[in-house]
Amino acid sequence: MSESRHRWHGRERGSAAVRVSALASVVITGVVVGLPVALGPSTSGPGGAEPDASATSTAPTPDSPVVASEVGQTRGGANSDTTLLQVRKVLAPADRSAPEGREWFGIRARTCMHPDARASGRVPWSAWVVATESGLSYAGERVPWDDFPPQQYSTSEVAPGECNVGWVLVSVPRGSFREVVAVAFRPFTAGAVQWAV
Repeated sequence: MSESRHRWHGRERGSAAVRVSALASVVITGVVVGLPVALGPSTSGPGGAEPDASATSTAPTPDSPVVASEVGQTRGGANSDTTLLQVRKVLAPADRSAPEGREWFGIRARTCMHPDARASGRVPWSAWVVATESGLSYAGERVPWDDFPPQQYSTSEVAPGECNVGWVLVSVPRGSFREVVAVAFRPFTAGAVQWAV
């Protein structure tokens, strides 16, 4: 099997470039507590989904070694530690569907403030970004309802010694969930962290 890894610089509107290591494949497995999981073939045509205007793009550089999945790993920061717990396509009830032509990609994470840190301040879902193997990136967007996904990642401040655990939804083009190769967390007050998925 040929090994490849892409490096890209994803950009979120109004932010500096962040280097994210990308992985050549995504493994989608199992059923998550409270969330249905989509398994099986992609619904996109040959070559995957078409890029859209909301994505940020740069050209990938091929021919680097493959990076193993880092889901489950914790990234430490000056004031908090964040663990990427799970990632997967999320099937939604009809009245909670992603915008037309798109699907939900779910990120489940836990951020724990250090006991000696100040409160976190607000952490918008847009601080969570997914990147595809084709070099496109998509930021999370807060949904207008509070019952889906169950256990939403709170955007409220987190007190010292407390944790925030929950799901963030990212709207990606239909069929492209299999192309997601990296997740980045870019809070406004701390350094960005990333995981290969």
